[in-house]
Amino acid sequence: MFFSEDPERFFDYARIEIVDKPDPTGIGMTEKLFTGPLDRQLRDALSYLQNYIIQEKVKKVSGQAEAERFCNYPYAAVEEALSNAIYHKSYQIGEPITVVITPEQMEITSLPGPDRTISDEDLANRRMISRRYRNRRIGDFLKELRLVEGRNTGIPTILRAMKENGSPLPTFETDSDRTYLTVVLPVHASFLPSFSKKSAGRETKRTYRTVEELKSLILTALEETGASSTSELAAALGYKKSTTTMRKAIQEFDLISDGDVIAVGVSGGKDSLVLLNGLVMLRRFIGIDYNIVSITLDPQFDGVPGNYAAIEEMCRNLDVECHIIPTHIGEIVFDVRKESHPCSLCARMRRGALHDAAIEYGCNKIALGHHFNDAVETFIMNLFTEGRIGCFSPKSYLSRKNLTLIRPMVFAPEKEVKKAAIKNNLNIVKSKCPADGHTNRESTKQFISEMDKTNKGFSDRIFGAMRRANIDGWGGIDWIPNEKK
Repeated sequence: MFFSEDPERFFDYARIEIVDKPDPTGIGMTEKLFTGPLDRQLRDALSYLQNYIIQEKVKKVSGQAEAERFCNYPYAAVEEALSNAIYHKSYQIGEPITVVITPEQMEITSLPGPDRTISDEDLANRRMISRRYRNRRIGDFLKELRLVEGRNTGIPTILRAMKENGSPLPTFETDSDRTYLTVVLPVHASFLPSFSKKSAGRETKRTYRTVEELKSLILTALEETGASSTSELAAALGYKKSTTTMRKAIQEFDLISDGDVIAVGVSGGKDSLVLLNGLVMLRRFIGIDYNIVSITLDPQFDGVPGNYAAIEEMCRNLDVECHIIPTHIGEIVFDVRKESHPCSLCARMRRGALHDAAIEYGCNKIALGHHFNDAVETFIMNLFTEGRIGCFSPKSYLSRKNLTLIRPMVFAPEKEVKKAAIKNNLNIVKSKCPADGHTNRESTKQFISEMDKTNKGFSDRIFGAMRRANIDGWGGIDWIPNEKK
């Protein structure tokens, strides 16, 4: 069970199945299977639940210095309930452990139920002190791996975690024949659908997620492609569009390989923050082993160092190496050169500094947060202002630096990136650039917005033309917008 990559060869359905049912009709339902050795199943399933299902709210209380924090499901309770299911399941019964999430509760079910040493009264009163242990060896392994604690500690831990979180107490359900045991964890009242606290439907929008609790966030993407291999990544975070396009770009353009050390240029804006969080999340599920280094260049506008504490905190929570590098870019561009059109010089200086920093910190690739709209805008700007056909490439190699630039978000529209930043409560670092909002790119953005209003699908057609023509390595294929596939 612990030393086979495929325990199901010996024990049918020796796996964990997670089902998220946002609607009782089954619309939007997502499923995730966890297989392999039992300890890996447990770790991966818990990671998935922590990253995609568990959410946090922060409530500011008047007259109180510290805000109140609570989750829809406390992680400690979920961890204990699922660990106990692994521990006490009979692997002679060909049924998986199931986790079913509805708008109102999480149900963790394993077969069979508790033995008769635990009475119905004990179940009703949440006293489950077992006098028999179904899988002593499995329990011993789990304790050695520090995945469970001592015997008969699981239920008190669940009760305590739910109480401390302000959640309703769990219930333990079985039938008269004790054929199953279901641990029901009610959702915290604040996370119930607002239109009806007893409704079976889930809100289409989930509450914001904090960086501290999630540690990894999903990169919002374009439109759902319908591919099953990507939907499993998006799952219960509430973004069925989320990682689909990021993974699609990585695979289609071969952006990331095993052993890569990727420098992520993090300015503090929404694009770079979503990119960083998305790459961290994908690293857990995409099947590619790579490392991430966050690099922030401080231009020090007006000679004043920027405040990037939010980025540093985020990196700590994501367990990502973080570097804040002071520069004189602001002084050179605005005070020394006094550029009337500063963006070009600023961009060149930023690129050079970022490339040098990436090399210094042992990176072989640099990930940039350019998205779908950036690509269309760049194409239009090159055409209208320079009279040439071109755009940045999803992947480009810098031979003099021995660095590869990658843009994993090129299929993600800006509106979805914004949704991801808001949904996950990312702390945006506002740019202090004097030229912010008054650039050629901003006017191009407005032009494209107007064209999209009067010529529906304008941006999609421009992007499609770039793809079909293989402009700067965009693919040379007949690209069709996802919503039209």
